[in-house]
Amino acid sequence: MYDMQDVHWRWNREPTLAGMPAPALLPVFLSLYIRSMDYFYLACFVIIFYSILNKLGFTISAMYNRLLHILRGKNISARPYWYRKRFQGE
Repeated sequence: MYDMQDVHWRWNREPTLAGMPAPALLPVFLSLYIRSMDYFYLACFVIIFYSILNKLGFTISAMYNRLLHILRGKNISARPYWYRKRFQGE
């Protein structure tokens, strides 16, 4: 697939199985232990939902990073809290 010279460590490619993201398949693996048709239907819905999001470019890690960005705010200081408190008077 890729030669070792072409692979860069910053490439963030989520593992997929038959075109579906691997974390979305977790409900199917849980349905092996939880024997309920309702849970199986829920697992199928989750897989379809995450597959559609993946096709649109919203992977699970991208949504997680976006949530962290919203919670953090716009400004991220490069100085630790104790340094700003002591030397910059914040």
